[in-house]
Amino acid sequence: MKILIALNFAVGLLLAASFIALDRSELAVLPGMVLLPGFLVLAVANFLFVLNQWKTRHFRAFIPIGTYIGIAVVSVAMAKIGSDLVLKGTPCRPESFFTGQTKSDLVPIVNAMITARRSEIFSPEIREQLSKHSLKPLFVDTNLEIAVVGYYHTRSWFEYIYSKNGSTNLPRANTGYTQPVEKSLGDNWYFRVW
Repeated sequence: MKILIALNFAVGLLLAASFIALDRSELAVLPGMVLLPGFLVLAVANFLFVLNQWKTRHFRAFIPIGTYIGIAVVSVAMAKIGSDLVLKGTPCRPESFFTGQTKSDLVPIVNAMITARRSEIFSPEIREQLSKHSLKPLFVDTNLEIAVVGYYHTRSWFEYIYSKNGSTNLPRANTGYTQPVEKSLGDNWYFRVW
């Protein structure tokens, strides 16, 4: 029984840690690929323990499965809180990333992108200035006066869109079709994830 309880805690906490680490490096998926099936196997082992030990231990046979359920809840909460802490201040979290200072730094850059004649070629200066904020130039429509800068993280693009005219039905970069924004950030800035 003690071994089963220890395994519940160890695998559950390591699984939560691997989900938090996944926010920093995609290589962290490897431990998760081993730990997640292991955690599911532990669910079966805990259930079988209750069936096997019910006659001799009665209600004490539920202790391991109770710890399993408890650590599962704690692990999910830890993964959520840890993920928010790890990603705080990154372009993945516009609430903490897109501050007034960041906005004022980016306005001249996106205006330079819009006024450039070629929308598919961005100058090294623009790329360098955007990289200070971990962003990349994605798309410019000089006719609609729209500039899109973005950040790629765990199979998602986080787009920060500047629209001089305030349009909210904006084209998605390099696709040719429009997609509405998810969130307005004020001052003609918008945010969406795809």
